[in-house]
This record gives sequence, structure tokens and C-alpha cells, in this order.
Amino acid sequence: MFARAALFVVLLVVASLVLAADDAQGIKVKAVVHSVTADKINVSHEMIPELGWPPMTMDLAVAPDVDVDAIPTETPVELELIKGKDGIYQVSSVSAAQ
Repeated sequence: MFARAALFVVLLVVASLVLAADDAQGIKVKAVVHSVTADKINVSHEMIPELGWPPMTMDLAVAPDVDVDAIPTETPVELELIKGKDGIYQVSSVSAAQ
């Protein structure tokens, strides 16, 4: 019984380290930006398997250090998403789609 409990704890620790690494690296997704405001963008994005999100159109918060004036609209882009301190994913970078 103790061995099972110890294995369970080890698996939880490894899973949390993997998830933390993913959050630190960010999640890349292809999208089209439809509109931009000072703190959010409206996008249509592809499926995001890492988050279990289907393709959809939605508003996403933009990290404070992202230059929203440089975000193109109605052209394919690649977004990088990171989990904010509040647990909500936000856009940390926008680049031309590859």
C-alpha cells in the first residue's frame, strides 16, 4: 500500500513539473486576429490540443509587454499563449505564421 501511495505522489510531482514547463514555454497556435484593443484581441484559432480547446473565435487577453499596435489583422499569425498569474491564458507574443 505504501509503495502505491509513493508512486502516486511521484507521478503527481512529475505531472506538475511537466505542466509548469509547458506554462513557462508557452503554447503555440495558428490563428487569425480579427480585432485589437489595448488589452485583448479577438481571434479565430486552430484546435489547441494542450488545452483541450476546439477551433473557435474568442477574445484573448494580451500580456502587458506585447505591442498591440504591431499586431496585424486578418492575416495568419502564430500566437504564443502563457498562463497568467490568475490562471487565465493570455497572448505573450504574436508573429507571422510559418
